[in-house]
Order: sequence, then C-alpha cells, then structure tokens
Amino acid sequence: MDANTVYLDNNGQANIAIDSSQPLTLRIESPNGNIRVQGDSRSDVLVTSDDYDADDDEYPLVAIEAHGNVITIKPNIGPAEPAIDMGGDLEGVLRKAASWISRTALRGRSWPDFTVEIPRDVICRLDVHAASGDIEIEDVTGALTVRSASGDLHLMRIVGQLTTQSASGDIALENSVVALTARTASGDVHINETVLDGVHAQTASGDCYVEGTLRGGQSVRLETASGDVHLTLEQPEHTGVTLGFRTVAGSSNVDEPFRRVGRRRWQMGNGEGPQIEVATVSGDLNVDASFTSRLVNGKDVARYTEMTPLAPTPPTPPTPPTPPTPATPATPATPPAPPVFSSDDPLAFAPPAPDEADFLDSTAQEDVPDSQRSPEETARIALLEAVARGEVDIEEALRRLDGAE
Repeated sequence: MDANTVYLDNNGQANIAIDSSQPLTLRIESPNGNIRVQGDSRSDVLVTSDDYDADDDEYPLVAIEAHGNVITIKPNIGPAEPAIDMGGDLEGVLRKAASWISRTALRGRSWPDFTVEIPRDVICRLDVHAASGDIEIEDVTGALTVRSASGDLHLMRIVGQLTTQSASGDIALENSVVALTARTASGDVHINETVLDGVHAQTASGDCYVEGTLRGGQSVRLETASGDVHLTLEQPEHTGVTLGFRTVAGSSNVDEPFRRVGRRRWQMGNGEGPQIEVATVSGDLNVDASFTSRLVNGKDVARYTEMTPLAPTPPTPPTPPTPPTPATPATPATPPAPPVFSSDDPLAFAPPAPDEADFLDSTAQEDVPDSQRSPEETARIALLEAVARGEVDIEEALRRLDGAE
C-alpha cells in the first residue's frame, strides 16, 4: 500500500493533514462529476464524495494522493472486469451478471461528485478540470486554473490570478478581486461585483457581461465573434478610463461620463487609467459607467495587494552594452500568419492585440440580391462568412477592411 494514498471512510470522507502556513497545491480531475472547492475555517483538507459506494473499496472510482501540501484527486481506472462465469444455477448467473452490469455502468457513465474544503487563509495553487461536470469555487485565494468542456463554472469570492476555460458552458464570477483570463466558445461570461486587475476575455458566440471596478493601469481586452459586450463600470473618483472599439458589423452605445475623443474611442475622467479594447465581428457594445466614492471589496483588495507572488521571478541583471555595428539596409518584415478558428479546438480563438489603426464604423448591410451588390459589398459579405466559418479571425477581418477603406 502506498503511504501517500488516501482512502475515503465509510461516510465517503477523508481528512488530509497539511501545513497551513505553507502554500497548498490541489489538482482535481473528473470525467463527468460535479466539483466544488470551498475555503473554510479549518486547518486540514476535507474531501467528501457525495455518491460514495462503501462496497466498492477494492477498486474505488477515485484515486487520492497526498504528498505533504500537494494533493491530487483524479479518476481511478480499475482493471478490466473479468468475464462472467456462466457456470452454476440460473439464479447465480443472473446475480453475477447484474453485479457486473452495475459496476461497469458506474465506471463508465456516473462518476461521483466531490466537495473539497480547504483552509480559507492558505494560498492555493488550484487546477480543476472536469469534462462535462459543473465546477463551483468559493472563498479561495491564490493562482487558479479552472476548466470544463461542457459544464458551467461558478466562482465566488476569489482573490488572485484566475484562468477559466469552457467550451459550451457559462462562466460566472462574482464578488472577487482577480487578474482574469476567460475563454469560452458558445457560453456566456458573467462578471459581477468584481475588482479586476486586468482582463482578457474571449467568446465565440457567447455574450460578455462585465460589472465591477477596474484597477490601476492594467489593460482590459474583450473579444467576441457574434456575442455582445456589456460593460457596467463603477470607477473611483478622480480616476480615468480609455475605451476603444473595433468591429466589422456591430454597433456601439456608450453613455456619459464617457466622452468621444476619436473614431470609436472614448474617455472617462482624465483617461489616465485602465485601457479597454473591445473587438467584435458582429457583436454590439453597450457601456454604462459612473464614479463612486465607496470602496469595492476593500478587504479582498488589501489581501490581493499584499499577497506574496507564488512564483517570484528573480530580477534579470542588466545586459552589458555592445559596441555599435554598421547599419545594414532594412528589409521589409514578413507579417506573421494570423491565427484562425480551429474546428478541432472550439477554444482556439485568440486574435492578437490590436494595432493603432483607426477603429471602424459599423454599417448595416441590408438583404439585397447578389446581382445588385457592388463588388465592395460582395467582398465584405464574403469576409463575414469566412469569419463565421472560422477561416478568418477578427483581427484579420478588421485589417482587410482597414486596407479596403
């Protein structure tokens, strides 16, 4: 028996002792069960399986390994089921067949749900991955990576660095202080009552809702294909925000206190603060903003500010100067190939950062027969169709339209 293996008791629970003064590394994987990670007032880690079968101890569905403050919870693929012995009386054969079917069905289609309680004050490196189950994280501080293929992600009171990814599920974040990266293909992104220290959110067909406060001078990048972007900002007094919008066929609705300072560019306050860049193909932009004197999530902001980085990078020593070299004739640089949507990876939607070109105005294209369209209109529609098929990404479409204009 491996000394690092942890087994659930008859109640489907396991207490794992850790050093709560040190960071905790927690990795959880599940094929289709739901996962919940909860920060609580405790000094150890408590793992609970909601659907634990006490009679399945020989080959439990879950493997739990603990190496000090490193804990891994993942599926345990047991050995193949032996063939059914067809000897004996009919009742015995049926009983053995029913047992084999139930064990096979359990392993193949119904993995248990998990709840993992950790010390609320510990800094945690958390990596959670579910194939089709939902994931819920609450009261956790540290560096979090949360991924699900078709399940929804619900995160509350998170402090630290957060990376989320879902193919068809929604991503919901509330009452948190984070530096956020969020990617989803067809799901929506909902951010509520959250202080954001930088954001990069991408959706294909889902909408993006951001409601909260932007910190300092960190950039905000929101990208959608056909989804809309809704911003509801509550910024501290005497600060500023700059907003830019790039789109192929979307429209914008930006209200005061933002004021227009250029083509599809606006500023709020003195403009010296977060830089927001929104890029869509056909999605619209709606912005509602205000100044406030209240302190949003003040206690968690202080914890975020004081939190020691989990993996500090030592400073790089200065490079010694090199003697000048004779100038050589400049050669034109070859632009890199733009990224495209991938049919194999529904999350492969990562346009590069925008350049400083003018932002495009949107123009509505009415349905008219192909024979009555101008060559420019026909080319524009063909470009939109290429984006919808995933052959061209947002930035490449915008670059081509910039060149055409």
